[in-house]
Amino acid sequence: MHTCGLLCCFSALMILSSVLPPGVNGCDVAHSICGAHAPGDVVIGIMLPCHHKVKGINERIRPENFLCSDFDLQSFLKSLAIIHEIEEINASGFLPGVHLGYMLCDTCSYASKALQDVGHMLEVNNTLNVKCDYTDFRPTVKIILGALYSEESIALARLLNVYMVPLLSATSSSPELSDKLRYPVFLRTIPSDSHQTKAVAKLLHHYNWNWVGVVYGDDDYGKAAYESFLKDAEANDVCVAYRKVLPHNLDDSDLREGIQQVAQQIRSSSAQVVLLILKRSLVEVLFKEMIRTNTSRIWIASDVWSRSSSLATIDDINKVGDILGFTFVASKSESFDNYLKNLTATPGGYNYFIEEYKNLRFNCSSECFSNNPPSHSVDTSETFLSKVAVWAVANALKKLLKCNSSSCAGEINFPPWEVRIDLYISF
Repeated sequence: MHTCGLLCCFSALMILSSVLPPGVNGCDVAHSICGAHAPGDVVIGIMLPCHHKVKGINERIRPENFLCSDFDLQSFLKSLAIIHEIEEINASGFLPGVHLGYMLCDTCSYASKALQDVGHMLEVNNTLNVKCDYTDFRPTVKIILGALYSEESIALARLLNVYMVPLLSATSSSPELSDKLRYPVFLRTIPSDSHQTKAVAKLLHHYNWNWVGVVYGDDDYGKAAYESFLKDAEANDVCVAYRKVLPHNLDDSDLREGIQQVAQQIRSSSAQVVLLILKRSLVEVLFKEMIRTNTSRIWIASDVWSRSSSLATIDDINKVGDILGFTFVASKSESFDNYLKNLTATPGGYNYFIEEYKNLRFNCSSECFSNNPPSHSVDTSETFLSKVAVWAVANALKKLLKCNSSSCAGEINFPPWEVRIDLYISF
């Protein structure tokens, strides 16, 4: 029997787990995995973290459901910006007669959780069949916007290559993702880190800072950015005094020890300039240790945390020294800020993350919330590239669906690889 035949026969066994009654397979309803949804003729997947981490990941030995903790306001805002832009497109009639929907799944900043989400996004009639040829595969979700971190996007892109479902990120900047042979489905509205590390090296050379320390995360983003920086540093006569690596999935006890080791290296080195290629949550812990020990340096910020409002409001943040960094084009939207003041789920849909946010932050009424919207707490201009991604999709759909000023003549239930072709042309 051919391999194809074996797979197709074996698929019958795999399908059984997907058609079990609710509760039998451990997920009572779809929103236990994906917490926000609005129906539409064409549904856009949103794969971003609404929480910072998966609880107890170091003790996980059984394939149970992932439980997430620590609400992530900044990433949640990116999700809301995408949803707001989808609603704006629907209201404008940009795609006449076609209504866009969405499905938002929380990755919890963990690649394995993101892979679990994909299965739910690509289900057809509550099943994800094993096939030899997915050319005519027509899931409800036609394209996925995300992920936030390169580590997640790399994992997702490898899986989505099987189905040729496009993955469009506004934040994943690892140079590895530029390899179109390995990641043909991946696109982004943000430049590769290879451009950023060139700029960092030139900045260091300009100020004659030729002896620097580097701290980076033990993930695909951190490792790729560090390797890229090494090449650019050498080309600009910049030497690395030391390099320290922080695992990105440390539990609380190990995190303290790891941070203290990095802090000790920083304090003991003669290098007065430190490049931090880390998630903002790790930078926050490190800076608090620097403040506690009264340690001041010149810090070079990677784009992941260079505009972080939570870091800017740390008590005594000025004591850590000077911070320089690079960021990308940003723009505030009055329409989005007004949307946040009256934050509700899309009519006909649900968004459980909105209620979680309100309960966690305010524990108050709708009137109280309207006086203290999320825009008062963070910089909403950071969502600009996420909104650009939505409009890139809308323009690709306009071409694919053959839309004019009054109607769209194309087939709505198209296979996802078709919109990928138009996205490539758009970019």
